[in-house]
Amino acid sequence: MSLRFAGAVLAGGEASRMGGEPKGLLERVPGQPILAHLLDVLSRAGAAQTILSANDAPLYAPLGFEVVPDVHPGLGPLSGIEAALRRFARDVEAVAFLPCDLPAISVAEVERLLDAFRAGPPTVHMVVAGPGRFCRQPCCCVVPTTALPAVRRSIEENKLKIGLLWRELGMVEVAFPDPAPFHNINCPADYAAWLRHRAEP
Repeated sequence: MSLRFAGAVLAGGEASRMGGEPKGLLERVPGQPILAHLLDVLSRAGAAQTILSANDAPLYAPLGFEVVPDVHPGLGPLSGIEAALRRFARDVEAVAFLPCDLPAISVAEVERLLDAFRAGPPTVHMVVAGPGRFCRQPCCCVVPTTALPAVRRSIEENKLKIGLLWRELGMVEVAFPDPAPFHNINCPADYAAWLRHRAEP
């Protein structure tokens, strides 16, 4: 089944655990910030359009990406999801989301998530990675644009936990046996570990 979808990288956090340094601007490889890699992955997976969901447009403007701010800033990633769904509501059937701190994810993982969305019921499809399904990634997901009213209502009711909302919407968990592509960077130690791993032969 064909699917017209857009892509969005969620980069609206304050990066407090990184000392205020935006995680998406950390270099995945020299000269390439993580978020540029993620937007490229979404494009190569077939996204009709891609955006960066963030609240500091001047910071990201030099990179040349479309930056879409939160409708309700300061409320966490659900607000970024709302903004992206609102941006694409009339253009596509779904939005594929990636958080800005996944330097190892590739087109293969995104395509598998999209294939599950195409084959499954028209609801949120979310990544669950690793043995024992221990690693849930509620921000690594495909969301139908028809979910916008539910997302908006959840924000209005101050129910901001994404996983809870996805469960209410009847989400489908897409299992990935290898958690490595979904390793995320939360703090400087995580980034240092990623750099060491990248440098290994």
